[in-house]
Amino acid sequence: MLFRSGTGSYLQRGHDKVVLLASDTVIGQVCGRLNETLFRDYLFRIDKGDKSDVVLESIKGLNPTTDRKELFQVYPQVRSILDRHIKDDACQALFNITGGFKGLIPPITHLAWTRYARPSTKLLYMHDTMPATVTLSPGQGGFEMREEIWIGKSIYVERN
Repeated sequence: MLFRSGTGSYLQRGHDKVVLLASDTVIGQVCGRLNETLFRDYLFRIDKGDKSDVVLESIKGLNPTTDRKELFQVYPQVRSILDRHIKDDACQALFNITGGFKGLIPPITHLAWTRYARPSTKLLYMHDTMPATVTLSPGQGGFEMREEIWIGKSIYVERN
């Protein structure tokens, strides 16, 4: 998830925040910490991000072999994490539901659609086989969908 309060095409230290969700398993923590370091070092172009710019949050029950009772605890954990990081209406929330455990897609989508349905909120999804990122944003009749094809680093063509 990305929360933006800055402007421009690159993330700005002290203005933008990346929140990574990882399972509490060993492999989830290893992958999460690796991504946390890479994101901190490479997503912030002018200065590297610090510990408050890229945050790793652990979620219990993010394992397909987990007891079903624990899976029901994922939604409240995601809601709590979002509430902690989305402070006000001034930030833009971008939710990337592309990778990881697919059990996170329903709670993130539901919370983005209901609790954080602001004009600037966006859900992003891209499968390996897709030539474009599908972007869902709040509209008057619910979420509107469009595809964005990124060319280079900052130019894009939008198709409705």
